[in-house]
Amino acid sequence: LVVFFEPPDEERSEREYREQFWRILEFLNERDPEPWPDDVPADPSDPEWEFCFAGESMFVVGRAPFYTDRRSRYTPHGLEMTIQPRSVLDDVGGETVDGQRARSMIRDRLDDYDDVDPHPDIGDYADPDSREWKQYFLPKSGGESIDEFPFEITTERS
Repeated sequence: LVVFFEPPDEERSEREYREQFWRILEFLNERDPEPWPDDVPADPSDPEWEFCFAGESMFVVGRAPFYTDRRSRYTPHGLEMTIQPRSVLDDVGGETVDGQRARSMIRDRLDDYDDVDPHPDIGDYADPDSREWKQYFLPKSGGESIDEFPFEITTERS
């Protein structure tokens, strides 16, 4: 699923796009009709955490106009969000031969396509040294990283 947001009337900064991205995920989390899945950790510091909505875990990628050098994340018109259910990626996990081959191919293509080095926060799901959420909306600079998850996850529904 790709979600396109209305282009802004005036140019926005990286910070403004980042805040918009995380506000949207927080909005969805707060209004999720389903409880957080029992098999997904609710703590974003857990390497197996992923964003969930309607009982489905998913990988989210933000794209924005400020990513001029990271062309794989660039879009000229405003914020875009690509959402993939985790189940789509199950057969190509980092622990499988097919998954390792797919990741290698994707990363080689990114090396050729992007005008910057891969961001250090790019990693593999469940890797103890990686956090999925840090990959959702990468900082423009490869030397930067987000240290703290931007909002508190709501797991219970009333």
